[in-house]
Amino acid sequence: MPTAAKLFGAIAFTLIAFLAAEAMKPFLTGNQARGFFSEACALVGAFAGWRVMGPGAEGTRKKAILTGLKTSFTVAMWSLMLFAIWEMLERAVDGRYGTAVRAIEGVFAVMLEYGALLVIAVPTIIVLVIGGVAGGVFSNWAAERWP
Repeated sequence: MPTAAKLFGAIAFTLIAFLAAEAMKPFLTGNQARGFFSEACALVGAFAGWRVMGPGAEGTRKKAILTGLKTSFTVAMWSLMLFAIWEMLERAVDGRYGTAVRAIEGVFAVMLEYGALLVIAVPTIIVLVIGGVAGGVFSNWAAERWP
């Protein structure tokens, strides 16, 4: 059921995910930062804002802030998974994996590789933390205003 909190959560985390992706681009190499990187992260942010933040926006402000941080973490993990799968598919086309099991293992290896980049990308982490708090407060405000 659509609610104002879900809509505002989706809008907030679309913007947060897009900004976090833009902050991450200087840390990426080669083709990783090209193409649809920011837009795909924004789509993940919209989905997480709707499905994770929206239902958790009601209640106390503290709960909404914690849900906002959880939503930022969800955006980061699903974005890592999305791009790890994409990278694995590109490597599979090049014939780097002998079997399907090796390709699936490759997804998690690439996730660890990208996760290590995320750890050193301090601006991205700052955007996700501050954005998570702001997105939680924003969604909580919408939930209180339009129940």
